[in-house]
Amino acid sequence: MCVISQNSNDLYGIATATPMDAPVGKWVYKSMTEDFGATPAQVRIRMVVGTVPTTDIVYALQVLFVIVPLVNADNHHAVNENMHMGNYINGARTLYSLVNSPL
Repeated sequence: MCVISQNSNDLYGIATATPMDAPVGKWVYKSMTEDFGATPAQVRIRMVVGTVPTTDIVYALQVLFVIVPLVNADNHHAVNENMHMGNYINGARTLYSLVNSPL
């Protein structure tokens, strides 16, 4: 686990990151490869914009984590927010695959 902090006394200033080759990352990649029958694109963005409250979970449980986004690339939480049906269907399929894949 990688921890980046500007102020160690303030959990809100701490960012956490999971190495790409961590077991949980390999698990997600394998599950998606097996379920979709193709090798996923090797595009992995190590950043999630917004306030995702992962720090407390990481510190409390001492586990690595991965976030699998299911939304459109243009999803910016605006008044005209949308989701393409293809993203919704592939997202549901991805979540189903992960829930049914052994660690």
